[in-house]
Formats: sequence, C-alpha cells, structure tokens
Amino acid sequence: MITSNDIQNKLKDIDDFLLDQYKASHEEKKQDWRTYEEQYAVRIKEAMKQLRPLVDEAVDSIKIYRGQGRKPELTLKQRVLLILLQRLFKESNRMMASMLTIFSVLTDLEVSYKTIERLYSDEEVQMALHNLHVIILKKKGVDNVDACGDGTGYSLSISRHYASTVQKEKDAAKENIDDDKSIKAKTGKGARKGRPIFSVNGIGSVKRMFERRTIRFENEELEKVSIMAEGEIVIKDVKKKRYVVKRTGEYYEVYPVKKRFVFSFKMTDLKSRMYIARGISLKSEKEAFEKAYSMNNDLGIELKSLRLDRYYSFPSYVDKFKGTTVYIIPRKNATLNGSWKYKRTMFEFVENTMGYLGEYYRRECSENCWSVDKRRFGWSIAQHREDRIDTADFCTTLWHNLFEMGRT
Repeated sequence: MITSNDIQNKLKDIDDFLLDQYKASHEEKKQDWRTYEEQYAVRIKEAMKQLRPLVDEAVDSIKIYRGQGRKPELTLKQRVLLILLQRLFKESNRMMASMLTIFSVLTDLEVSYKTIERLYSDEEVQMALHNLHVIILKKKGVDNVDACGDGTGYSLSISRHYASTVQKEKDAAKENIDDDKSIKAKTGKGARKGRPIFSVNGIGSVKRMFERRTIRFENEELEKVSIMAEGEIVIKDVKKKRYVVKRTGEYYEVYPVKKRFVFSFKMTDLKSRMYIARGISLKSEKEAFEKAYSMNNDLGIELKSLRLDRYYSFPSYVDKFKGTTVYIIPRKNATLNGSWKYKRTMFEFVENTMGYLGEYYRRECSENCWSVDKRRFGWSIAQHREDRIDTADFCTTLWHNLFEMGRT
C-alpha cells in the first residue's frame, strides 16, 4: 500500500539525492565525433538515394480525376519534391524561385514564389506527404513500438525564442494565452507588430471598418473603444482573436496581435528514432498532443510503452493509452485519485524508483531529436496560415525520418 504522502516524499527524495545517484550510475558516453560525421554522411547519401523512389511510390497510389479548367504547372511528383527541398534548404519562397530559375537550364523547371507558397496548402501534396510518411514507417518496420512523446514551439516571429521563454514562463509558455508577461491588456505595450490593418479618423469609422472586414465583437468590447482615452488597449473579437487599438486625438490605428509560437508534438519510436505521429496547434501544446494521439490511432501503430513529461502527468493522460505502459513523473501536489492504471503507475514509481527513472529518462530521445531538427531546419516557421504551418512541420518530420532510414 502507498499513500499520496509517499508520492510527495519520493519526489522530495528525487530532488534531494536520488536524481544525483541516478546520474552517477548513468554516465553519458563520450561521442566519437569522427565516427558520428562519417555515419551522418552515409545517412544523408541514403536519404537522397531513397527520396525519389519513395516519392514515386507515394504519388503513384493517388489517382486524380480532373474536370475542365487549368491544370497545375507542375506534376504532383515535382510539387512534392519541390516543397521538401525548400524545407531542407531553409530558403524563402523568392530565393527558392530564384534558385529554380538558375537551374532551369538543366531542369526546364521555372515557377514563381507564389506557386511555391501555394504548395503548402495544396491538398494533393498533403495526401502525397501522408502516403510518404506511412511508406517510410512500413519500410523501417515501425509497428509495435516503445515510444516517447514531447512537444516544442516554433517561433512565428524572430523576437521570441521558445527555449528561453520556457525557462522564464514554464508551463505558461506551452499555451498562447493572455498573460501579463506577454501582453499588457491595459496599455497594449509590446503587442503591436508591423503595420496597422487600418487607420481612420473617428470612432464611427473604426466600427464601420470592422464591419467591412467582417470582424465581429461583443458590445462590451466595442464599448471599450468608444470610451478609451488616448493610448492603447487590447480588444478581442468573438473568435478570441486580439487587436491593439491605438488612439491619438481622434485618429485610430488598429493592429492585429500575432501568436507567439506554433506548438508541435511528436511521438518517437525509441528503436528507430523515427517520428510515428505528430500534430501542431496555434493554441497550446495540449491540442497538438491530441492531434498526434489521433494520428497514431489512425495509423494503427501499437505502443508497448510511452514516456511523457510532467506536463502530461494527470490520470486522464495515463488512461488514454489502454494496454500501454505509461511512464510519467507526477507533480508535487499529485495524489492517488484516479483509475487503477494510474494507481499502479504511481505504485511502480514509489516502490521501484531507480528502475522507473531509467525507463522514464529514455524520453531524452525526443529532446535530442528536437534539438537536431531545429539546428537542421531552424527555430522558426515562415508560413502564417495554420494549414501551411502544418505542412511545413510535416516536411520536417519526413526529412527527419528519411535521415534516420540509414541509421544502423
């Protein structure tokens, strides 16, 4: 038998001395960088060798019946290769279009930067990318796996860095929420970005412009604008999107408040180091987790075990994965309230702490994979629409798995 106090006492022991004991008995092996570079070069060659055959297989299974109208400039295979290569090179749409112009002498391929941007919302491309993901996992034999899961944030502006924000705000950084640290609701200071979406004279003109742009507000929010003095305030429309209104005399400027981060959550197979399921969200990491959970169910990949960080240490998350051993570190105020599966997890945590920590910290694989991806593809995503952000993140997932195919 254990009690809630036993959980809290064990957490205190981990902070005081158990974690130091664990680290002492699990010293990190020194990396042979020469060997690593040689293996990495082999993996890159293997990824490039496999790319075209895999894309061919992903595209060939899609049958498209077109009616009358203009046909796409590029074949589906060309579009898939183009979007993957742009994500790999980390080039802007304009630069990628310029590069294609340079190489058009050899490839007979020349498109505008707008064509490249539209690829991120092309449904045919998205279908092919999904097929490519499934094919890669099948070829690697990823089916019944021990896994870990972790999330991160990609900056949507260069002024915010996710890693440093997490250190300062902890769990609050995992959600795009209104807090005093990011946006001051009374003054709007720090929320205004770029150019205003419109500038007008008089409060009547402000309301007419909102109607013209089909931006709807509750009466209380519009009343804030009607009675505001000179300065700035933040208001929310009915969809909870925020706007900064700046008043100078009778002159009003209205700015959109942009999200700070897009959150991405990925489940990783510990053996192959491949991503098996993923999800993104502009709202919170939890929503991204739910999308990754749904994707894994749709793919039918069985999880023998799963490791999640403390953000998911509630009984509801343990209960989601029936037939899966879930490893979590409970929060400091954790109790035994929950299902029998959660109680058995806590019993294992208290009675076999060192062995439990050994399994839990295997989730460092996720953190390592995130680190590699961000150094390879950057810390931000340039797309702005949610569907295009999702496609960009999916391309990162595919490149990660392609590079892991050559790992022995």
